[in-house]
Amino acid sequence: MISGGHRGTAVATDGNGMRCFFGVLIVSLWQFATLAWSQVPAVTPGGIVSAASYTPWVVPGSIVSVFGSNLAAGPTSAGGPPLPTTLNGTSVSINGANAHLYFVSPGQINFEMPSTPLFDYTSDAMLRVTTAAGTSAAAVIPLLGAIPAVFSTNGTGCGQAAAVGVSASGDVSINSQASSAAPGDYIELYGTGMGEPFFPPPDGTAATSPESVDTRTDVVIGGKGVPSSYDGLAPTLVGVDQVNFQIPADTRNGCAVPVSVGSSLVSISVNAARGPCVDPPAESYGSIELTRTIATGTTSDGETDTFTAIFPSGPGIHPAPPESIPPAGSYTNGLAMAQETCPPLFGDSLLSAGSIQIQSSTGAPVTVAPQSVPGGSKYGQNFSSGFIASGNYSISAPGGAVSFNTSLPVGSPIQITTPLTPGTVITPMKPFTLQWTGGDAGATVRVSISETIQNTTYSLYGYADASAGSFTFAFPCQQSGDPLGSSLCTIGIPLSSNAQIIVAVLPAQPFSFAAEGVTQSVQAKWIYRYVFGGISLT
Repeated sequence: MISGGHRGTAVATDGNGMRCFFGVLIVSLWQFATLAWSQVPAVTPGGIVSAASYTPWVVPGSIVSVFGSNLAAGPTSAGGPPLPTTLNGTSVSINGANAHLYFVSPGQINFEMPSTPLFDYTSDAMLRVTTAAGTSAAAVIPLLGAIPAVFSTNGTGCGQAAAVGVSASGDVSINSQASSAAPGDYIELYGTGMGEPFFPPPDGTAATSPESVDTRTDVVIGGKGVPSSYDGLAPTLVGVDQVNFQIPADTRNGCAVPVSVGSSLVSISVNAARGPCVDPPAESYGSIELTRTIATGTTSDGETDTFTAIFPSGPGIHPAPPESIPPAGSYTNGLAMAQETCPPLFGDSLLSAGSIQIQSSTGAPVTVAPQSVPGGSKYGQNFSSGFIASGNYSISAPGGAVSFNTSLPVGSPIQITTPLTPGTVITPMKPFTLQWTGGDAGATVRVSISETIQNTTYSLYGYADASAGSFTFAFPCQQSGDPLGSSLCTIGIPLSSNAQIIVAVLPAQPFSFAAEGVTQSVQAKWIYRYVFGGISLT
């Protein structure tokens, strides 16, 4: 095949080998359960997902998997491009447009999401499956303009990425634990949903040469953001996208170096000497949080006091960096996508601290037992209302792989004085100010206006010192250009009648302490959260 090279140019690779590689990849997605064929097809609720990450975001031109029952008479694969719109008597329509099919079976269909007719990305599309037995009820597809998702070699959306390494000399190899890439090499990741190409091929066909998309793909490797050198279609492969990036010189060696792209968290193998991977020594750290949440206007109103803890261990592992706080009084947009929940990467684990005891200065001790999860243990427990308040808390873990005995000082809450009852209207035509009293000077207040659509949270957020007592969102306006000289003002996130205002009070700096059994420190912090639902963004 022809693929974008290490400098965004075309690099010839073994077409038969790559088609075989992706054949194995796609086949691994085609597991199904044989069901009765005589019944009308039915789509499982929530069963329309990205074929790469299995997350519920669909992009025109991307590869989509549909799960359900009675979807086809039996398993049948398309022979290759151009893809058919009917396969073994099964067809799929999206808003009346026929989709091109890769594979059909009684329990699963893989198809290319039509790029035409053009869709309104702010609304949903309707999918129907038709067989000889009839047509399914319409199923809703949440549409977005670009949500990159990366294929994995095992077809689960987790683990080793479907990736090719390109060295500075132009040598090309499929990335694996037996064939690592070196820092300075370029990586080609293969996925879907990266955005609309400038010159798309007809639906059901493949691009014959590199074709860029109109959005840039954010790549994070080993916790460090890196720019992409090519974002576009993977030539000869229908619906498959490709993003190329250079491995930074300071990237650690390892058999499973994490790579985050859009809704996917996968890994690649890195070794400065290339060849088989070699993991560095395992490192470990801890994270502890005491959180009091007070919610109104939501489906879970009231107070919830929660303790959580986790002690990750793995090759070259480090805690996430602290929140980046913009200048006081400013705010920014945020987009949080829930990534596929995957088992720990190769070599990673979650250490146990045995039973953890927590005691406030005024109450009796409470014991939190570890919970067994894939890869080890984690901690999470709700306490009675009022358990978390200003004061010192003794937290100890006398036994287990991790042990410690520390005291966590918890700061003061705030009292929000701005009325925020359900139905409160926020309009871009005038600034919105949130006011409060209390809190400790030096503590940070994070104020956000949030809206969640199909597991994706859009938000505006800003920060202030607790002593400031208020934070204001002043929404941007610009001249519309019409003869009347009117202005167009926008909030910056989707409009909604059920948005939320979320206020969090945080310590100025996390409290850190040493613990036996971890190579780095344990970070402990407290959070007061105030959630107001039913907010109307108009």
